[in-house]
Amino acid sequence: MLTLNTGQSPMSVRHQIEILYSNYLDKNISSEIRLLKEVEETTPHRIGEYRFNDVIDGFTSYILRDESSLDRRDLLESIKSLEKLALENQDKDLFQKLLKNKEKYTTFNPQLTTIRNNYELTDFYGEDIIILVLCNSSLQKIDNFQIDNYITSLYSYGYYFCEPTENLKEIDTISDSENPSGKKLIIQKNSPCLQKEDYLYRLFKDLLKNEEHHLVRFYLLYQVIELMIQIVFERRIVEEISKFNISEDKDVRKLKNKIEDISKEDRRVSILINNDVKINNPNLLISCNELIKLFNDDDSNEKDDISKKQDLGGVLYDVRCLIVHQFRKLPEKTLEEKLREINKEFENIVIKIILDYK
Repeated sequence: MLTLNTGQSPMSVRHQIEILYSNYLDKNISSEIRLLKEVEETTPHRIGEYRFNDVIDGFTSYILRDESSLDRRDLLESIKSLEKLALENQDKDLFQKLLKNKEKYTTFNPQLTTIRNNYELTDFYGEDIIILVLCNSSLQKIDNFQIDNYITSLYSYGYYFCEPTENLKEIDTISDSENPSGKKLIIQKNSPCLQKEDYLYRLFKDLLKNEEHHLVRFYLLYQVIELMIQIVFERRIVEEISKFNISEDKDVRKLKNKIEDISKEDRRVSILINNDVKINNPNLLISCNELIKLFNDDDSNEKDDISKKQDLGGVLYDVRCLIVHQFRKLPEKTLEEKLREINKEFENIVIKIILDYK
């Protein structure tokens, strides 16, 4: 800071800065920067050329934290501010830093990407992507239309529900579409008794979409069976009690035996698949029996008393029990190969149950 003799009027901050940095006019700060004197009456025409007075004005504004000019009443406070800044930055040449930063800003020449007028779907999605487009005017003709009720059916055709933030190119179709010919799609709602089950929407919107581990996929799919056999149990109990109430022969023991039979989990799985939905899938039956045989043929001393079955519901339940209780017995690679085969058919069965269960 410049010290004045007693009685002298204090100089403005700008004047002090101009005196302090006047030697910059003759100093080679940078090969890219040239300061022009006022007496030269030269107008800057190139990047890196600045009027010295303009730079002083800019630096003064920076020091004072104010872009407006100061009047005499603000001078004293301005000097105090300058003194404080000087004490805080004794080893830094802020003026030179300002000049070099200004050079960077003025030489910045960004290359703007040309904006295209037309885009294709493949700019955002995979090459083989198929987009489902719904028409509001047509949908309004359908009572209580909710797209969520059709997610399961759309999934069976290879459609996936995708969030805007997802990288859609990373989503691969898990199974082949049931409509390879490209003809009109016939989609179904979920069964009326399942339309309020949140898990089913999560399963086909999120959980299965990117899950590649076949053990996890089997577990996720089997949760639908767990859900359904609880519904089967509740319905069958109500039916048996209703029959008992209207029957002339009030055989309590017979009712008790029927309830005990329905309470067995494997029995309910068989009722669901074999009776209620009437599913026949030879490929799944074969794959399940092959996996059961692998468990029985392992090197352990324990042998599971499970013979080859023709009951699809029962054999599916047996596979579930082996995976849950004896997973440790089978090498992971062998189990993964068999589960891949099972899951391919099991997924189709789960979809059929969700759509066709009455």
